[in-house]
Amino acid sequence: MKKADVFMKVSLFLTPFLLLSQPSDSRLLQSNNTINTLTFTLHHKKNLPLPNVTTRNFVNPVSYHRQDSYYIRFFIGSPRKLFLLVIDTGSPYTWVRCNPCDDCSTSEYFDYQDSTSFSAVICASDRCPSKMCGEHLECPFQTGYEDGSTTNGIWVADKFTLLKDDYATFVAMNDMRFGCASHTDAVPHLDGVLGMSRGSLSLVSSLEVAYGFTQFSYCLNPNSTTALTFGESIDDTGLVIYTPLVAHPQYYFVRLQGITIGSESIESTDFPIEMALDSGSTKSYFPTSLYNMLRDRYLGIVSALGWVRYYGSKETCYYASPTEVDKLPLANFRFDGDANLNLKPDNIWIPLHEQTEVVCLAFGESTNHAPIFGNAQQKQILMIHDFGRSRIGFLPAGC
Repeated sequence: MKKADVFMKVSLFLTPFLLLSQPSDSRLLQSNNTINTLTFTLHHKKNLPLPNVTTRNFVNPVSYHRQDSYYIRFFIGSPRKLFLLVIDTGSPYTWVRCNPCDDCSTSEYFDYQDSTSFSAVICASDRCPSKMCGEHLECPFQTGYEDGSTTNGIWVADKFTLLKDDYATFVAMNDMRFGCASHTDAVPHLDGVLGMSRGSLSLVSSLEVAYGFTQFSYCLNPNSTTALTFGESIDDTGLVIYTPLVAHPQYYFVRLQGITIGSESIESTDFPIEMALDSGSTKSYFPTSLYNMLRDRYLGIVSALGWVRYYGSKETCYYASPTEVDKLPLANFRFDGDANLNLKPDNIWIPLHEQTEVVCLAFGESTNHAPIFGNAQQKQILMIHDFGRSRIGFLPAGC
């Protein structure tokens, strides 16, 4: 994503659909002879058997990148090649940088010629999501993001491999479709995006079909490696706070009924608000009038404490140590189902990159997209996406 002086990545949820416009670069497929060969390969790899999964879940390590992204180690192809992909519950599909690409100098890239399990996705087939044809019959892939970054390429298919519980055992799925990006200025610090929404092309939906998993969970911690668990995550001991999922075919929406900061309730006609849970976005986004109320309330609190404004960013930032941040009041988010989630001050104010004594308000305006509950607010909370029971679980201090 383009950052400039902005301290946090803008949501990957913001343009969660295929842009059916210009065909993408077609250099991956150089001739009709190549297309014909790949079509043959595609049609003969559809029904490969899935490996057996005998446990109720499998666990993958989650790491933090200093650009406010959380990622897992993910393998594509045969032999498998490692990629570091942003876990994004606001994106319905997966993409990686591919050879040839405009800028692969700081990341890994996928080269279809190195994989024996690679398959083309031909535009004339029912497997082409964009329903368009490129110059060489390839299926164009394109998406864009709120910060102006874009990703273009073609749809392809190959084997996906995930680390299992002991980090040495592997679970694989064959013939998985993903975007092969030849042009992108998104997530320059990692290799691509792992789509985790409810869309039919997401990894989550594929695991549900292949293995019957109807939930996944993760806990985000910038200070240590945590876990992304597919399948049953914990035994419910009564400590998990549940709120119903709002029905939606692709995304995880929950309904926010109100917010209290300290002892002061925020009175807004914007409530209730349907917010999308988005691990690919750092900030939470609110309707403009509510955002202004929240910002003004916090500005009043920090001004009373004598915080000094930092003007080196266009975000709302102040000079403050972690100790000073801890003195701020809790924020209570009230969701449907009497789900009261208390957020600590460091869920609201997060450090500016490379500025250890500068923190910024991790809220923004949802001017042209749905409201979002971002990863800063999800930090240190076990997030249980139980779509089998149409609910979201929060377990505070779950890491």
